[in-house]
Amino acid sequence: MLGLITTSTINPCLSDYFVNLTGITQQYVDVDGISLAESLARFTAFAEPELLLCSWGNDYRIMDDNCKLRGLEQLGMDARVVDLRGLFAAAGVPTEEYTSGSVHYSFDVDDIVGDLHNAVFDVRSMLAGLSQLGRTGADFRQWL
Repeated sequence: MLGLITTSTINPCLSDYFVNLTGITQQYVDVDGISLAESLARFTAFAEPELLLCSWGNDYRIMDDNCKLRGLEQLGMDARVVDLRGLFAAAGVPTEEYTSGSVHYSFDVDDIVGDLHNAVFDVRSMLAGLSQLGRTGADFRQWL
């Protein structure tokens, strides 16, 4: 798993709302944050050459929009992006009732530590849900 903190040149100061929502502090961003260009370079290295990119919705589009906004080359990984909501919905999970950070609750998993809406926590939630689906014998092939 890859976790990066990216600084913003447009809105460099985090709002209280964002801090409370994610648990990510301004000090953490100031000390550990890297530029969008560096984040994209590390993400591209991590994701190459054939890693399947899973999200809950349009995360990839948001990354591409940020590339356009900053005049950076788009990632060009569209064909490898899978919106996991379809997979969970096909397994009977009412995805409109969950987010990427809460889908694990649909399987009565409650031992994930972290802050909802923090990207690493959300990935752990989706992974826990996928693990539970795997235990049921769910067929993931059509989603890969």
